Amino acid sequence: MFGQSVKIVDFGLATTERISSDFGCGSTFYLSPECQGGYVEMVKAYDSAANDVWSLGVILINLVFGRNPWKQACSRDETFSAYVHNNDFLQTILPMSHELNEIIKSVFCLNPSKRITLSELARRVQACSSFTIPEFYAYSNAFSTSDTRVAAATAVAISQAPSPHRLNDKMYNNGDKEDSGVDLRSLA
Repeated sequence: MFGQSVKIVDFGLATTERISSDFGCGSTFYLSPECQGGYVEMVKAYDSAANDVWSLGVILINLVFGRNPWKQACSRDETFSAYVHNNDFLQTILPMSHELNEIIKSVFCLNPSKRITLSELARRVQACSSFTIPEFYAYSNAFSTSDTRVAAATAVAISQAPSPHRLNDKMYNNGDKEDSGVDLRSLA
């Protein structure tokens, strides 16, 4: 291991405060639900370290699979809502190993006080023997026939989530409704 620290920086928005009440600061892809004001109920402040762990989870997914897990961790995002409903959901649409899925579930825990710590995350990532499985396994193992169409459509929608080189794309930064994703409701 080369170093013991990770710096998450969005210049001008970084904080050294343990507790913050600055909501919505940063790129929406990386914000935890509590940093957006809360998922289940509104919060007055949030733990900066737990928010950083969430951001690192998004970065980990991006490094391993070349895409973000969702556009925004909020109830309006269909992929995130599917994850909230079934925290094994990402493993059904990405060729993710069981070992990485367990790490990811501890990172994307909705309750920040139960979220994995940074030191535990570092330890578990270093100890992870495999991040991926053969891609065909992810699609053939997890679904009944009726679920397959929804999973395939969701995989397409996730594949269109921006990777770092697309963050400046007009469709992801200006709030327009323009989106080339698949509406999962039309498949039901």
